[in-house]
Amino acid sequence: MVNHLITGQNQLGNTFKLWHIPSCYLCAMLRILVLFHLFPVVALGQEILWSTPQKITNSTYYTNILGQNPDGVFYFQTSKNERDRHILVTALRHDMKLRVRKEFLNGKDEYLEKIVLLNSKLTMLYTIRNRKDGISQLFAKSLDMDLNEMVDDKPILTTTGDAARLDLLSVYPGRERNSMLLVLAANNDSLHNNLTLIVLDENGQETHRHKLSIGLDLPFTLSRQVFVDNRFIAVLNFERKDGLLKKEPVKILVEKDLNTGQMRLHELWGPDFNTTYGLMNYDNQTNALQFTAFYYAQDSTYPQGFYQYQVYTEKDSAKQRLLAFNPLFMNELFGKARSTNDLRSLYLMKAIKRSDGGDILICERKEIDEQHLDDISVYGVQHTYTRYYYYYYEISILSLSPDNSLEWHKMIKKEQISLNDDGYYSSFGCQVTRDRLYFVYNDLTRKSSNVMLYEVNPYGQGEGNIFLKSAELDGYAIPKESIQVSDNEFLLPVVKLREGFSLVKIRQAK
Repeated sequence: MVNHLITGQNQLGNTFKLWHIPSCYLCAMLRILVLFHLFPVVALGQEILWSTPQKITNSTYYTNILGQNPDGVFYFQTSKNERDRHILVTALRHDMKLRVRKEFLNGKDEYLEKIVLLNSKLTMLYTIRNRKDGISQLFAKSLDMDLNEMVDDKPILTTTGDAARLDLLSVYPGRERNSMLLVLAANNDSLHNNLTLIVLDENGQETHRHKLSIGLDLPFTLSRQVFVDNRFIAVLNFERKDGLLKKEPVKILVEKDLNTGQMRLHELWGPDFNTTYGLMNYDNQTNALQFTAFYYAQDSTYPQGFYQYQVYTEKDSAKQRLLAFNPLFMNELFGKARSTNDLRSLYLMKAIKRSDGGDILICERKEIDEQHLDDISVYGVQHTYTRYYYYYYEISILSLSPDNSLEWHKMIKKEQISLNDDGYYSSFGCQVTRDRLYFVYNDLTRKSSNVMLYEVNPYGQGEGNIFLKSAELDGYAIPKESIQVSDNEFLLPVVKLREGFSLVKIRQAK
């Protein structure tokens, strides 16, 4: 197995709508008949574009996909030993042909903080650190689409002492690709509070600066930070006391308006329920950021349904709702003889807003089996080692109407089993178009590992086909690191065992 790690950078807001699903059963059946008459359930009319394979070496060990803008596709690579220096940036044309490739930050005191892909440029934020004096300067390097430096590097800020450390600065790109947010911690003891929030425009000019101070006496952490519509939004995690001895982990959604400086806290629990780790996605139609998670009853850790909390970014309002698991869905997924422990294997993977206000919720079932084994070396010394088996099972899709009723649900059968790889080539990627859902995944249960593509229409009908044959691919796709870059285009990273790393663009016919 090629040990080549890839991290994707999704742009918030790339959510796309499915057709409106009629509530009238007869009307729905008539439309299905018309649909089937016009074209088959699965019309795999894709255009497949490959980038030229690139050998995986020590200097190109890690690949980070930046995404796509009007000028092309961009990614950068770093070495196995150094993740923040000697940065190799690659620009591809829209047809995935190489445009240019250049290396940056070769100075001994230069360290990468973040590369942000904007509409017409790349901004590379890096620090120059003077370890002797304990001073760190943050600079912005602007690159055009041919990776040429456009102007002199712009100084952004200077920090001293502990604040000069690399891990105290985080950068988040704006949803519209025309701004970015810098989040700076004051010191190692305050990584999640008393933060400085700085908004930069596409030219690196500061437009807003605020402090984020949360008056909570208990220890807490911030996670899943996003920058959308000039607001900083994050999930605050802490333990709430319940009685003398009991503590319960709970979450608060922190919303900081960077235009006015106003902060709001939204509780993500209720008097009789709590929520699990959630997803954040933006709905362009309603201009709302949505937190979606499982909810469970107090004094329980077994999920009972879906929880949604929406924060409207163009007005000061929010709403929440709970959607209990439908028995039909649960029976198909786990069987009627299921135990509550089975629910621990269910994970929420994606939430999509339908054009009529309904929801598409996508889950996957997965488990990890830990085995402790004893062995004896050739010298007679006994030692213990651990094997980790990763199991990724079926994909489940639920389509819910605006009134929370279940319109249809579908199971995509798969069984991916791997050993000691953290399930790197398992799971799936999902592309959302106007009238289709596409799921791509490796078929890892057979000796020949094909890449499968499964298509689902707005009525829950679908079928899967081999997308890339094992003999032709000679490697593995990495579906969990795939990203959608337009309403009909999808980037899928692939590792070919002999040729190296490649990006595949899947372009669906409009």
